[in-house]
Amino acid sequence: MSDTSVVIPVWDAYVDSRLDDAIRSIQGQGLPVEIILVDNASTVPLPRYPGTRRISSAHRLSLGASRNLGLGSVTTPYVVFWDSDDTMPAGTLHDLHRAMAQADDVVAAATAMHHPLTRKRYPFPPHWAYHLAPRSRLFALCNTVRPLYPGLGSVLMRTDAVREAGGYDDANHGEDWALTSALAFRGRIVLTHHPGRSYLATPDSLSSRHRSLFAVWSRRCRVRRRLRADPGLPKAGKRLLPLLAVAQWFDVVIFRILRQLLQKANGTVTGPILTNSKGSPTP
Repeated sequence: MSDTSVVIPVWDAYVDSRLDDAIRSIQGQGLPVEIILVDNASTVPLPRYPGTRRISSAHRLSLGASRNLGLGSVTTPYVVFWDSDDTMPAGTLHDLHRAMAQADDVVAAATAMHHPLTRKRYPFPPHWAYHLAPRSRLFALCNTVRPLYPGLGSVLMRTDAVREAGGYDDANHGEDWALTSALAFRGRIVLTHHPGRSYLATPDSLSSRHRSLFAVWSRRCRVRRRLRADPGLPKAGKRLLPLLAVAQWFDVVIFRILRQLLQKANGTVTGPILTNSKGSPTP
């Protein structure tokens, strides 16, 4: 019997060979898992994949809402939310389960991720987050200012904690950050260095379409709204929300702009490497 479900929302252009590869990589982990495919009102019919279960939405949902639809069908104690165009490197689920078993108060375990073409590690989670993670309350506070661990992909979460935290935001960008912020106040987050997600961002990816300052700030506002309404957030945390808003503002307006100016001056980038459909770097 499986103790882990993997939820994969799928629609339209995502029904291609990348979905085949994603499913094959998950089923090849050497652990029994239940794969739940969420047919998000796809205009392209989904093939039948052996060993998977399918649920469907009658109309197109946001990415966050489609994941929540899948969450409603999860019956296992652990859950992973996966993107249909990513692959899971060998040993990832074993690594995540070992990390989750470190203590009873661990609510999520996450790995690093790498670029499938360059094989380079992405700077997320940031290296300093690994040192901060054992100090769970401080880690949770810092995670409200800037994401320190992923809310999808190679992150194993306790299903009951995800439900208690309210699931994903009903949005197409930053929908996981509000969840990870609420989750971090409910227990420990363990980070491992295992490259557990092969992630190829393209100009057409949803994450690539929402990089404006307005979008960046709106994601932080949603985090504060979620925490303000969260009954599981300690009172001390709620009292800190105005200060966290100031910290978020400095992070967006000061740090982000200075970083972009420095990158432009040096001709470097530190974010995800964007590639086109042929795998060539884009400007």
